[in-house]
Amino acid sequence: MRTRKIIILAILVIMLTSACIGQAKSSPYKLGFSGTTLTFRANLEEAAKTPVNDIKGLRDLFLDPNVEGVQLAYVPNQSAAPRGGTITGFYLVDGYELAYKLTAIYGTYFGEAVPVTTLTLNSTGEALNFATKETPVILMQAGQGPTEVRLSSDDSIVYVSGADMTQDGRDYTDLDLAVDKLLLVLMGRD
Repeated sequence: MRTRKIIILAILVIMLTSACIGQAKSSPYKLGFSGTTLTFRANLEEAAKTPVNDIKGLRDLFLDPNVEGVQLAYVPNQSAAPRGGTITGFYLVDGYELAYKLTAIYGTYFGEAVPVTTLTLNSTGEALNFATKETPVILMQAGQGPTEVRLSSDDSIVYVSGADMTQDGRDYTDLDLAVDKLLLVLMGRD
C-alpha cells in the first residue's frame, strides 16, 4: 500500500512538473480580446510604450455609438521600403490590421461593426475635408517622426505615425507599433 502511494505521488509530481515546464511563455504578438485571440504585427510590449497624447479623447471619439464609419487615410509614397516594395505597401497592410481589429472592437462594444473605408489623399491637409466626429479619420504616416498616436485639436483626426520603417533587428516597423498602440487603447489595454 505504501509503495502504491509513493508511485501515485511520484506520478502527480511528474505531471505537475511537466505541466509547468510545458507552459510556453505567452506571445507578445497575441492578445485575448472578447473571447478570441488576436494576433498583431508588432510586439505589444513595445507597442505599449508608444506615446499617445490623449487616451481619453481617443476612446471618446471612436467608442461613441454615434460613429457612422471610420476612414483610414494615407498619402501614397512610392519610395522604396527597406525590405522591398514601397512605403504605400505598409499603409495597405497596417490599414488591413486596423480594419480587421476595429471590426472586432466595434462588434464587442456595440454588437455590430461600423464601415471602415480607405482614403487615398494628395496631402495630409486633405484629411480635414473628410473628418467629422461621426466619421473620424485615422491618418497613417510612415517614415515620419516621432512614432506616436496623436489626436488632432479638433478631435476628429488621429495621426498614427511611424518614424523608423527599417525593421532592423525586428519583424515590424514603427508604424506597426503606432497602429497597435491605437488598437490597445481602444481595447482598454493601454
